[in-house]
Amino acid sequence: MAGRAPGRGSRAGWTGFACAVLSACDGPSETLLRTDAALSGHHGTLGCGDVVQRDTTLTQDIGPCVGDGIVMVVDDVTLDCAGHHIRGVVGSAGRGIILGTGTGMKVKNCVIEGFTNGLWARNAVGNDFTRNRFVGQGNKSVDDTCVDIVSATAFRFEDNRFEDCRIAMRLEDTYVFDVRDNDVRRGFGGFVLEGVNEGHRFHDNHVADVLGDINYPAFWLGGLAQGNRLDGNEVEDSDYAFVLYDDATGNLREHNEVRRSGFGSYVLLRNARRNVLRHNEAHDNGGDGFLLANDANDNLLHGNEADDNGGAGFYLTTAATGNVLDGNEACGNVQPDIFVGTGAGPTRLFDNDACTTLVVP
Repeated sequence: MAGRAPGRGSRAGWTGFACAVLSACDGPSETLLRTDAALSGHHGTLGCGDVVQRDTTLTQDIGPCVGDGIVMVVDDVTLDCAGHHIRGVVGSAGRGIILGTGTGMKVKNCVIEGFTNGLWARNAVGNDFTRNRFVGQGNKSVDDTCVDIVSATAFRFEDNRFEDCRIAMRLEDTYVFDVRDNDVRRGFGGFVLEGVNEGHRFHDNHVADVLGDINYPAFWLGGLAQGNRLDGNEVEDSDYAFVLYDDATGNLREHNEVRRSGFGSYVLLRNARRNVLRHNEAHDNGGDGFLLANDANDNLLHGNEADDNGGAGFYLTTAATGNVLDGNEACGNVQPDIFVGTGAGPTRLFDNDACTTLVVP
């Protein structure tokens, strides 16, 4: 690939899937992969637009690519970038890695930067991403999602780093992901679940300096997110931390910690119901520690701590009905440590240790 000009790569030898996904060639689609005449990735060098055909360890960087980076559609292949970069041209609408309908694919030790999507995956099952670094364009007005996945099952993300992404990871209609020990720095949104997302586990992730809004917090579960577990995550110095929204049901959040959040730490809104929040901590945040409003119903909050926040420790209002607060601790908050306001429906309070409690009929 020496001397190859940046861009999508040569059209010679491209057919089928690569043509359709990369728009890299003309003519009808007949086969799935590149023809043998165009195959060179297994030697350890790849160029913009290449398909990874077999286990490959990079010996040089890829790009800058004007369009897309590389394509992975072959089952059970591993791409090890060995610290090399897959680079896009900032401002172009490219995707660093396109993941097609395959299973058992692995990507590790890559630095993926300068693309609209660092990873773009559709209809894939059982793939693995470890020790990669995704770098966004650092611009909230650009649709810059470092990882964008739709209709996928059983992915694993471990020990990856996300920097300057508008959204670090967006999942839509996905199932049983294991997302652990990842680090999100700067940017405008962390992990966003849209559509039907079930059975995921997010644990021991760290998010800092995510300066979005209530629609782009560190963790956003909305649109029928069900049966997901978030545990052992840390959020600091971000505007919003954990938000459950739009029929998010039966999710478990435990042993998470939020510090110095600008506005909301743990927020349940608009028909978020039957969720369990236990043994979480909210300290030194600008807004409420835990906020339930707008038909957030029948949720259980047990054994949580909310201290020294700029709002209330626990704030229930506006048709938040049938919620249970049991064994929580709150003190030193600017507003009442437990506040059940006008419009909140029946709320059950058991064995909470709060310095101040105010229930408004």
